[in-house]
Amino acid sequence: MKFYCLLFLAGSCGLLWSQTNPPVQGLPDQEVGLHSDHFYYDGRARELVYYNNVVATNWEGKLTCGRLTILLPPEGSAGGHPSTMVAETNVVIDFLKNGETNHITSDKAIYAYSLVNAVTNETITFTGHAKGENAKGWMTGEPLVWDNIADRFTGTDFKTILKPAPSSGNGTNAGPFNLLK
Repeated sequence: MKFYCLLFLAGSCGLLWSQTNPPVQGLPDQEVGLHSDHFYYDGRARELVYYNNVVATNWEGKLTCGRLTILLPPEGSAGGHPSTMVAETNVVIDFLKNGETNHITSDKAIYAYSLVNAVTNETITFTGHAKGENAKGWMTGEPLVWDNIADRFTGTDFKTILKPAPSSGNGTNAGPFNLLK
């Protein structure tokens, strides 16, 4: 799930710290690529907007969407970490985790980051036909919420379908209970 934060241009917003760990310090050395047909920056609002055929890539995967809006922190704030990023219209995220390909789709994905009383909070909320899938199965929810600090998905109107694990021939039928992990 670390990929979500990167593809939303948050750098290493989530390296899966616990809620009591110190705040994120700086951005990773890995390269993040961003392409769109159009772009604008509003310095007064501290807002970056990429639109039409947006593609963000990093070392773990790729995000595509119709529009990506990034709200930058106030000038001179510590760490320079964006607090909100919104991907809209045909949001598709493909990423690798633990050697597995994962695929998430939704109409909208909202990344939220905050640091309150030395506690880091970092979530991504997927709405509008939100679906996550990999070789183990798929899940839907409205919304689906990824908590990057706790390393977990939650959802309302949640549905999960698990695919049977391939038979190893040794008589075990262990199921795939860690969907999108």
